[in-house]
Order: sequence, then C-alpha cells, then structure tokens
Amino acid sequence: MGIRTILMNVKKHKTGMTPVFLVAFFLLGIFLRTYHFSEWMTFNPDQARDALVVQSVLDGRSPLPFFGPQAGNTAFKLGPIFYYFEIVSAGIFGTEAWKMAYPDLLFSILSIPLLFVFLKKFFTRNMSAALAALYSVSFFAITYSRFAFNPNSIPFFTLLFLYGLVGVMNAGKKEDLRAAAAVGTAMGVGVQLHALLFLAMPLTAIPVLGLLSSKKIFVWKSVLTASAFFLLLNFPQIIGESRTGGANLRAFFGGAGSEAKITDNDRLWRNLSNDFICHVQGVANIAADAGSGDKCNLMNLPGRIQKKGWRNNADNLAAVGIGGILFVGGAILWILYLRGETDRRKRNFLIVGGLYLSVIFLIFIPVSASISIRYFISIAFAPYVFLGLWLRFIGEKLPGRAALAVCAIVISGLAASNLNGIVVAVSQYRAQRAGTVDTAVFGEVERMSAFVFDDADPSGKVYLAGKKQYLKRFYMPLNYFAAQKGITLVKVDNRKNLKPGGPLFHIAKRQGDKKELPVLVEGHRSLEVGNFGNISLTRISNEDPGMISGEQAH
Repeated sequence: MGIRTILMNVKKHKTGMTPVFLVAFFLLGIFLRTYHFSEWMTFNPDQARDALVVQSVLDGRSPLPFFGPQAGNTAFKLGPIFYYFEIVSAGIFGTEAWKMAYPDLLFSILSIPLLFVFLKKFFTRNMSAALAALYSVSFFAITYSRFAFNPNSIPFFTLLFLYGLVGVMNAGKKEDLRAAAAVGTAMGVGVQLHALLFLAMPLTAIPVLGLLSSKKIFVWKSVLTASAFFLLLNFPQIIGESRTGGANLRAFFGGAGSEAKITDNDRLWRNLSNDFICHVQGVANIAADAGSGDKCNLMNLPGRIQKKGWRNNADNLAAVGIGGILFVGGAILWILYLRGETDRRKRNFLIVGGLYLSVIFLIFIPVSASISIRYFISIAFAPYVFLGLWLRFIGEKLPGRAALAVCAIVISGLAASNLNGIVVAVSQYRAQRAGTVDTAVFGEVERMSAFVFDDADPSGKVYLAGKKQYLKRFYMPLNYFAAQKGITLVKVDNRKNLKPGGPLFHIAKRQGDKKELPVLVEGHRSLEVGNFGNISLTRISNEDPGMISGEQAH
C-alpha cells in the first residue's frame, strides 16, 4: 500500500480508499505532534505570560477573565476562550505550562480528519485521503501544534466554519441545523482566537446568506441556531464590553482604521504586490516547508540573489516556484472549475472556500508590509485544495499511468520536503540548540532556571541583565519558573533596578565552550558560566550597584 493506492483512481474518481491508510497517517500525525512534546515546546514570552494568568485564576488570586490576550500591537483584546481552554486543561491534567498546551495539540490532531471530510465534499475519497495525509506531515502544521498560542487552533475552527457553511448551502430550504451549529461554534471560538478571524468569518458568512436569499432561500432557523451558539460562546466578552462601555471594540475598529489607510496609488500597488508575494511564500511554506523563516521576505529576493548568489537562495527560489504554481495555478483552476462545475454541492464548496480566501486576501492588503508567514495559519487548508485541483486537472489531461506517475512524484516530493524540515528540527532539539534569540524552548529554559534559581533564597530576588533582545526573549520564560519557586526575578535594564547583594546573572549569545571565565562584565567579576544550547548565562558578582549594559568584556 502506498502512493499507487492513494492515487489509483485520480483519473476515474472512484472511491474505495482503505481505512487502514487513513488511520496510519492519522497516527503518524499524532506522533509527530506529540514526540518530546513538553521538552521541545516553544515557550516564548507570550506562553509564559498566559501560563501565569491561568495559574493565577486556578490559585484563586484572579477571577475568570472577560478578555483574552492582546491582539498584536494594538489595545484590542481578544475574547477569553483561549484562556478558558487552558484553564480547563490545567484543571484536568495539572498546572504545568506544557499541559496548558493540550487544547492546541488536540485541535491540531482533530484538524487532520476534519480536513479529510471537508475535502471529500469536492474531491474523491482517495484524493482527499492523499491530501489529508500530506497535511499530517506538514512541518508548518506540526510546528503550530506543539505549543500554546491563541492562533494555533485556527486551522481546526476555520475548517469547521467552512464545512458548516457548505452544509448550510447544500441543505438549502431543508436547513441543516447541525451545520448551522458548526458555523456558530466555529465563529464563536474563531473570533476570539485572532483579530483576523474577527473580520474574516463574518465577512464570509454574510455574503453566503445574501447568496441564499437572492435565490429565495431564507434559512432563519439556521441563522438563529448559529447566532445562539455564537452568543453563548462570546457571553463573557459581551459582559466585559458592557462593563467597559464598549471600549475594547472601539480599540479594535480604531486600530483597524489606522492600519487600513492607503494614501496613494503607489502604496496600494506595493501593498497588493506584497500581499500576493506573501501568499505565494505562505502557501509554499505550508505545503513544502519552503522559504526562509517566518518573515515574508520574497519581495527583496532579486537583491538577495545579487548579493549572495543563486545557490544561497535555493530555498527561497523553491518557495517562489512551489508557491507560484500552487497559488497562482490553483487560483486559476479554482475559477475554471467553478465556472464549469455542474454539481451544485461541489459548486458550493468552491464558492464558500473561494469567498473566504478572497476575504483573507483583501484583509491582508493594508497590513501586508507587517504580516508574517504565521498569519497564513488562517488558510492552512488552502494549499491542499490548490494541490487537489492540480491533481484533478492532471488526472483529466494525462493518460492513467502518466497521471499516476506525475501525481506520485508531486506528493512524494512535497512530503519529502516536509520530512526533511522535521529531521533538521529534531537534530537541533536533540543537540539542545533549538533555542535562539528568536525562540525559547521549554526544556532549555527549564535547565537555565535550575542554574539560576536552585541556589537562590525562596521569596528573595534574583537579577537578570543582558542584551536587550535576549532579555526580551528570555525574561518572561525564566520569570515563569521563578514564580513557581516564589522568587522575584528582576529585569536589570537600568541602574535603578539593580540592588547589591542579590544573585546577578547575565544572558547573551553563547560565547563558546571555554574553561576560563570571562574576566569582567561591565566592572563586575564573572563567577560562573553556564551554556544552554545557543545561550550563555553568566553568574556575576554583585557587590556594588553598577550599571549592566549587556556587553561582555574579555
């Protein structure tokens, strides 16, 4: 059983995919998402902050929140559902930070079979199984399943939302209240996970209702059912808004308005171009782990090629090729199949999915200069629909054996690219070198905390100095472990913060394995160095309150 079994009926579009294959890839997806889960979990400042919020609620020191995490760099706060997920998980399994990540892990796992049943509304069973299997090994999807972060459950709830909307359209006047409940549930959760969905989900659902109404199909029961689920899930936020006089909503629309200003045609063109290129890069990253890092940076690719050469930009060139073929070609095929599809249910699939992707594209235009690849978690399903359209097109245009060979090569190549990314990441985690100035890893920070806090006095103070970017990345994660021990961790970013006598540590990039200690750190004697992957922590004498700027002198 293998690629041949998966794609046997690409040409004829028959069913009959064995459930053993589906279960095998589902189990593989679970394994890749749970392997060394706690030790290798991303534990950045946001995760540490949220873990402390949840612990405060469970300890009775804080009430249940009416609002959730702050959205980006705005004053707008999301709904509290993400915190509620963490609170429930911690209440059941324990208050360790990694146990609070279980809901995101669970929803990521469930998104694999949900993608399969969603794709099955348009593609054959075999095709849907092949695409869901590829998604199960997506490095992008796996990465965003392995830690607690409010956007990480978006793929599941986006799929549930679209699946429900297609169901509502397919039912028509007969009304499918289960599909309506799915829409209301997905919207009720989705608008609390990210500000992007706060706009995208309603802007997709309303035109669908308009389209049904234009055909004299009025689904009042479905609207009431979806609204009931939506309001129930957003009840805490509604209470919060009423208590603050709607100040939070005003912050959202004020922030959205300032972001959306486009003052001239040149800027509009730049935003459109950047939005397009970012979609190409995002699709390539999700489907094949192609492209460099989380930044949307292909706009300056010609200059980077001129500076570093073609070979040093191979990954970015692959992203352009793979993303361009999938996104541009897939969009064209989407339109062509929509125009030619006679099956009403399949047309509804293309209408709903195409409408949602169009809304996302439009929302990204005014903010395209500041978006990251992680924003494309909102369309994590899209590359697999694009790929499915390509495979269907190949199956229709080539003879059976030729179509099978091409499809096998394409799917095998994309799977291999993702698996290569997984192997590289695993090697970094095993070497304890995954943590960097851009990413903190739970297991590595836990070992740092033992070095810093094990000899500290309970209820005492420990001081942490270092370069600004290292303090920004590691202060909150270390502060989480300090709080577990009843220790106050003080960030030394100016002279007033440092008092003599307490333990003082300096955090910076690893200086290399050296037997001798650094002689001085801004006038303080270095006592001991601890290396943790790519990070060094130096214990420093603290006899006098000298200013620590973060530079080491050797």
